[in-house]
Amino acid sequence: MTGLAAIILITTGFVAIGELPASASSSSSYVALGDSYAAGVGTPLISGPLCIQGAAGYPTQLVAAGGLAPAVNRACAGATLADVVTYQLPALPPGTSVVTVTVGGNDLNVSGVAAACATDPTAVVCQTAIATATATLNSSAFTKGLYSTLSKVAQAAPGARIVVTGYPYLFDWSLTTDPVRGSAVKAINQATTVLNAKIALSVVALKFQRVNIAYADVSIPFLKHGIGSADPWINTNPTDAGIFHPTAVGYAAYAAAVRSKL
Repeated sequence: MTGLAAIILITTGFVAIGELPASASSSSSYVALGDSYAAGVGTPLISGPLCIQGAAGYPTQLVAAGGLAPAVNRACAGATLADVVTYQLPALPPGTSVVTVTVGGNDLNVSGVAAACATDPTAVVCQTAIATATATLNSSAFTKGLYSTLSKVAQAAPGARIVVTGYPYLFDWSLTTDPVRGSAVKAINQATTVLNAKIALSVVALKFQRVNIAYADVSIPFLKHGIGSADPWINTNPTDAGIFHPTAVGYAAYAAAVRSKL
């Protein structure tokens, strides 16, 4: 199998290497870790235990659907890979049986890139932001950081079922043909593809070590629902702190993707 084929298989969710049985049950103790996408930013904001979180994020919707005990959401807007390890893992309750993780986007400043390119995709600030994020994404340090962070999550919750999510495409792919925005949109969406592939590859590597972990793809459910589509699931309100994050409907798609791995 070529490297490209492997990435396509992984990012579309068709990887099945040594999948361990899920451990979720009606009494599962559930903890959510990660960044603003795990915190539910993009929906009406509430005061969380560590920072501001959203009222309708995917952890909340997972619990509301049944099968999980009320979630302990340690996720925080702005959290990086290092933040998950330093600030979130130490608070992981003993006996946690389900852990979800969404992290990596802030290390690339994904929302910042989208904001920099929103007004004028041809501006130097946009091109610089894309170049910086791409360089970080392609670095070995970022790849190692992803794997190291997820390894530490597994070590901190050895009996848990761990589900790691990817990220959605922020923009509808039809916008890549736009004469003004097309180049920036294509670069941002392609970076999302690579980011998701790297997250999935880290999950696969941990599966080989018999870690009870799965990758939940969300890029496919969000197709035709990015910014510029007829039915966007991404918050585009410029006065909302949750801009460039999923709406409640988008987080429902996240919850469904995670639930399929439990």
